[in-house]
Amino acid sequence: MRAEEIISGICGGGRNREEAVRCLIEEYHRPFSKFFIFKGLNPQDAEDLFQEVVIKVLKGVKKYRPENKAEAWLWQVARNGLTDYQRQSWRESRVITPTSNDGEWNVLLDTTEGAPTVADEDRVDNCVELALKEFEVENPDRAFALLMQMEERSIAEISSAIGRSLGATKEYLSQCRKKLTPFVHHCFELLNN
Repeated sequence: MRAEEIISGICGGGRNREEAVRCLIEEYHRPFSKFFIFKGLNPQDAEDLFQEVVIKVLKGVKKYRPENKAEAWLWQVARNGLTDYQRQSWRESRVITPTSNDGEWNVLLDTTEGAPTVADEDRVDNCVELALKEFEVENPDRAFALLMQMEERSIAEISSAIGRSLGATKEYLSQCRKKLTPFVHHCFELLNN
């Protein structure tokens, strides 16, 4: 069954819907699962995500417009599901820890002044940790991208996770740093006190 027929069957209800869902699972289980594994999920997580994507298709099929390509729409639902899954997993597994090296400081703010002492660094680290939490509440997508960069993920990995091209990802990260600056600027003033 073609993607258009699957979507049409799901919208049709009754036996058509049951048959369409069965075909959706048969036709897309393997390619979607392989895609999720290729993007870094383990097989069990890929299986769980596939089930979530099927649910998203069933719930979101009313948003599908016939002028769109059905196959592309199904893959977009899968990609969006993967991005959501990665963000949720990342948020659940991460703990913000104070920055520990100059590279991380430079990601937060392109320039810092002076050489901080250990005591100053502790105060600044605590301030930055709180500022990052506040930034994340107001800008969850931007915080996700910046913290991936702080974890020294490649631009390609970040690009894949946020669904942007490499060039767009570099520009987005630059914009994210600019948005972050007001949140952490007062922390670096602690170094001068």
